[in-house]
Amino acid sequence: MLTISFLLTQIYALPWKLYIPPKTTNPYSETIHVEEWLIEKDFSQTEIPTVDADFLTQCKRTIAYLENHPYTPLGMLSTLGYSREKRLLALQKIVSTASINPTSLQKIEWWKQHFQLFSLQAQPPNQQTRITKYLVYQVAGSTQKTDQYNHALWNLKKEFHPKSLHQHSRIDILDGVLETQKHVQPLVWLTEKAALEAQMQGTIEITTEKGSIGLYNVQYHNNMPYKKGVSATQQERYWYFRTVEEFYGWGDPEKIAILPDVSFAGDVRNLGFASMLWVTSEKKNALGLLVDTGGAFTPNLEQFDWFIGTAKDKEDFYQRAKAYPSYADVHFLILR
Repeated sequence: MLTISFLLTQIYALPWKLYIPPKTTNPYSETIHVEEWLIEKDFSQTEIPTVDADFLTQCKRTIAYLENHPYTPLGMLSTLGYSREKRLLALQKIVSTASINPTSLQKIEWWKQHFQLFSLQAQPPNQQTRITKYLVYQVAGSTQKTDQYNHALWNLKKEFHPKSLHQHSRIDILDGVLETQKHVQPLVWLTEKAALEAQMQGTIEITTEKGSIGLYNVQYHNNMPYKKGVSATQQERYWYFRTVEEFYGWGDPEKIAILPDVSFAGDVRNLGFASMLWVTSEKKNALGLLVDTGGAFTPNLEQFDWFIGTAKDKEDFYQRAKAYPSYADVHFLILR
């Protein structure tokens, strides 16, 4: 049975003005009607996926992040009564229940009592949502520039402001313009192919000629737009990196640590950071959190990118990706 509050929302719901970064293409109207995109569904006859240890860990990490960064985007879910307090309480509810009475999380009655289920309606209606996959590639690199490893992961020196990175496009940087600049330094050197993969994926694991293994994640970009349909070498947007110890998702400037299989990238600004997702398909029935984003989601209400871990190369990635759906039903879980 649908709640009275939701029925009132359908009648009086405020339209949502999309967040659209400057110089980006918007495939939607500037203002959308949320009730056309998010439809409340009943939990009846539905099987909830197992709340595993990784999901609980990601919930705990997200709670800690939100306690320090409470004003992260809520997105259009805010028009459905979703609030910063409810977002935090939802995560805390699951973590505390897993500790006190974990079997409750396996019962549909518990979810129905505590959560509302809103199904994302891909356009045109009744279609499933596109699910892409992303990961961290494990590649070889060098501590020094060589004929083979001749493209660096560049890092902003501490004494310089990020605005100093706004003058050069990716095209300029691939041509070597940064090699004579004083405000940046190379972290490690890669092949052009690996450097472009790092730009696309956002995180990369590198083994150097000395046998050391390092993990690198994006930190700043050059404030130039990502252009859909443009090749990797002709993009203007370029990301600068930093050394990290864990996989990281969204954040400005501090980023949240994320885990594979329970973390999704998507349109954080319009669909809400830390939104709880339930993804169902023939291949997967899983819970996750929207804790990452990327250039393909500015704006994009019809796609999520599933973080699936690490891979040695494209073939390894393709084999791993086979276990995940290309399209699925995506639902948002909102605390009552």
